[in-house]
Amino acid sequence: MVEVHGVEPDKAHYVSYAGRTDGAIARDQLLRAGVDAARIDAELAAVQVATSRRYDGLCPSDLSSLISSGIAELLAELAELPERFRLSLLTGNFEPVARLKLERAGIGRHFPAGQGAFGSDAED
Repeated sequence: MVEVHGVEPDKAHYVSYAGRTDGAIARDQLLRAGVDAARIDAELAAVQVATSRRYDGLCPSDLSSLISSGIAELLAELAELPERFRLSLLTGNFEPVARLKLERAGIGRHFPAGQGAFGSDAED
């Protein structure tokens, strides 16, 4: 948001993240910082790109310890049964952020591009 709107998210602009999309969180932070809604709408794609780029630099290189026990094995087994199961994603993260998290957790290969629902698709 700094790169696009000159706004650094801080405690003064804090909004709840729970159960919300990245876009809705960014919008609320920017509105609280005084950015006009029309400007937010006009620069939404740029905010998504800047957020994804910044997250890439902040995200730890190995997130595998955050995967619950047995999940990697379950995903591998389900991936072997494409006639019965299609693995897909539903997340509030912008798609590049979600895919980066999955890759760094070691499970990204189970979720092919071109399917899923992401916070970059819609804010709500």
